[in-house]
Amino acid sequence: IQMLIDDATRLPLVGAALAANPLFTAALQRGVAVQMASGVDLARARELASAPSPHYWLQEDVPVVLAIGRLHPQKNRGLLIEAAGLLRRTRRVRLVIIGAGVAE
Repeated sequence: IQMLIDDATRLPLVGAALAANPLFTAALQRGVAVQMASGVDLARARELASAPSPHYWLQEDVPVVLAIGRLHPQKNRGLLIEAAGLLRRTRRVRLVIIGAGVAE
């Protein structure tokens, strides 16, 4: 990982915790890495987390496996679906996949 960091021309580090990681010290000093504020409004996220569930699936005491990302082969959603199917043999679980792209 350090070799990739050292070879980078630009590294956006989202959040103070990532920028505090010693792996990025030299890149920050060289000006290659730049710390960026997170775009998440924590107060609003906490408010929404304590609100009633927006969907009946989330009101039941059943684990939900959530995958968010583009729908491309390298994400291997097929393996995720297979794993969720195996898990369902022993317990109730729900799988939600959110993304866009071409499922190839």
